[in-house]
Amino acid sequence: MVNDWSQNDNYSHGFLVPVIAGFMIWHKRDKLADLKIDHNNWGLMVIAAGMLMYLFGTIGAELFTMRFAIVISI
Repeated sequence: MVNDWSQNDNYSHGFLVPVIAGFMIWHKRDKLADLKIDHNNWGLMVIAAGMLMYLFGTIGAELFTMRFAIVISI
């Protein structure tokens, strides 16, 4: 990814994403520490669906499906 970020102007903002995400986590660290962790297996189903969409998009060389799989996974 760093290679893409440094060579393609369309992705040069990628260097800022980890810094901004880290700041946001640090800023909310007290609230995040107090959160109760609750397990739910439905999330695994969503991740599996995103992975399958990505797999089918890769096999079929369908870029839209591959990119939409990222949205589903996130």
